[in-house]
Amino acid sequence: MLGGRLDLQLLLYSLIFTIPGTPILWYGEEIGMGEDLNQAERNSVRTPMQWTADLNADFSTADPSNLVRPVVDKGAFSYRKVNVQAQRRDPNSLLNYLERMIRTRKEYPEFSTGTYRVLETSEPTKIFAYSCQDENGNAVIAAHNLTEAPIKVVIKLWEKTFDHFIHLFDERPNEKIKRAQIGLELPAFGFSWLRLRQKKQI
Repeated sequence: MLGGRLDLQLLLYSLIFTIPGTPILWYGEEIGMGEDLNQAERNSVRTPMQWTADLNADFSTADPSNLVRPVVDKGAFSYRKVNVQAQRRDPNSLLNYLERMIRTRKEYPEFSTGTYRVLETSEPTKIFAYSCQDENGNAVIAAHNLTEAPIKVVIKLWEKTFDHFIHLFDERPNEKIKRAQIGLELPAFGFSWLRLRQKKQI
């Protein structure tokens, strides 16, 4: 559906992993497998898992003619181009990004258990930002650029008790929060996950 575009896939998975509900992945989605539209009905998305570029995508050692369903062996989504082995070796692959998303979501349970809140921004038609806060006051924010151009945005927080924020993906230093607002720069179809820190009580 997205033509194999990594930026759009990551944007959508970021939404899936941070909005309320339980994220669900169908096998093969973690590497961006394509469908075989020559197969009838739901079988188009039930092709063998593409493990490597070896025969039958290393799913089976049987003769290809004996497979219950054929592997995707032509086009941009061929198992020779899209497979687990190749993506494990590529630090910027969809698989490695998704593993990091899953690990980060587990490290910050606010994403799955916190109170969900849509946030006001300076670009309400272009940026979708929201927070999740648990009963202890721990909070995270996810911000998404829904446009094909880089953008600067100011996100308004719901209270003034937060002192600074931490970038959970970008390798950037912690940043102070001023006037209960956060300034971000997001690339085209980009996203950012942030962890808010409360002011220290003296």
